[in-house]
Amino acid sequence: FNLLMGEHILSKKSFEEHGENFWEQANGSGPYRHLEYVKGEYWLGERNDDYWQPDLPKVKRLRYRPISEESTRVAALRSGEVDIIANVSGELAAELAQDENIVIYRRPALDHLYLLTQNARAPFDNPDARLAVNYAIDREALVKNIVKAGQTIGAPIPMGTVGYDPSLTTMPYDPDEARRLLDKAGVAPGTRIEVKAHPFWFAKGKEVMEYVAGALQEIGFEVDLQFLEPGAYTEARKSGSYDLALQQGGKANNPCNQYKVFYVTDLYSSSYGANHPEFQQMIDQACSEVDPQLSDDLYKRIQKQIYDESVEIQLYRQENIWAVRKRITGFQAYSPDSTRPWNGVGVSG
Repeated sequence: FNLLMGEHILSKKSFEEHGENFWEQANGSGPYRHLEYVKGEYWLGERNDDYWQPDLPKVKRLRYRPISEESTRVAALRSGEVDIIANVSGELAAELAQDENIVIYRRPALDHLYLLTQNARAPFDNPDARLAVNYAIDREALVKNIVKAGQTIGAPIPMGTVGYDPSLTTMPYDPDEARRLLDKAGVAPGTRIEVKAHPFWFAKGKEVMEYVAGALQEIGFEVDLQFLEPGAYTEARKSGSYDLALQQGGKANNPCNQYKVFYVTDLYSSSYGANHPEFQQMIDQACSEVDPQLSDDLYKRIQKQIYDESVEIQLYRQENIWAVRKRITGFQAYSPDSTRPWNGVGVSG
């Protein structure tokens, strides 16, 4: 994992041998060797005794299970069926902290959740309609009452990263202003919009999107909120079949890749970049600029344009929360969690 770019280092040889689905094949040089993978059920690995950090893999075998429902993850932890769970909500973290067999680890995340807007058609080809959505959402309520974790943000680039701009503050909650902007944009009450999400990647994701849908209905939209499975969700975004889509972003360390994907190659078909070629040129320039000050200025301009035109509707910056059974030793809460916090863990007794 390349921490500078925030991207995985992938095998060119594996891609050449297996094609675009090469990621389904076992390859790599990590602390655990691949033993077995059952899609949707588990991945099983065995300690790599030849790993370059020989003391890092401490347990003989490691099983990783995707469990989408938080309540099911918690039940598995409490029963001892699993030892470590991630994506714990703030509400359940407080509850689990009362269990003498469980330890809670919290770490501010670098990722953020936002709504990606569809700019190719009405109503969100109009910046006033997008701004109305920004005013419709009470982010303080999201963080304090629903997720009970994370922090409100105005813009996604975090402190310590090129392009960070503290002047871009959290948008205020003002539903009356939201209605005024919709009227200005010519959006009639009862206009139907499709809002799509795969919420189970995120703690309280379903509840967050239900709140968002309710907030949009309050300002006059008829909201068709759709919870999709991962494959269908990805295809909906790629085809542009959405008006708003829940998105996770990670612009820490180097924002280049995220901006390229969303606004130059336009992988998820928002069409904003395609409609603003000068904006795409600015991203290309920022990605190739070697002067630190010029690079910082360019990323600030990119971020401010997205902020001013409400291209992304920021929800909140996430917080990584893990719940771990006390028999586990050596656990460290990293951010981002893609640095594999279970590396180095052992079992006592």
